[in-house]
Amino acid sequence: MDDVIARLEMHIDELNQAVEKTKKVSPNPAKQERRTMKSQTRKLKEIGDKNEQYEN
Repeated sequence: MDDVIARLEMHIDELNQAVEKTKKVSPNPAKQERRTMKSQTRKLKEIGDKNEQYEN
């Protein structure tokens, strides 16, 4: 699970750079994808935290 989260965070960094390059585009597809990736990362972290709680 940590590996997946790390990959998602790297992808978010790439999307941040894409957003900076295309700031004037509206609607910005890079921003939309970044929003989705951040949401998925947040949800995975919450699931991981819950699993750790139940293991301990």
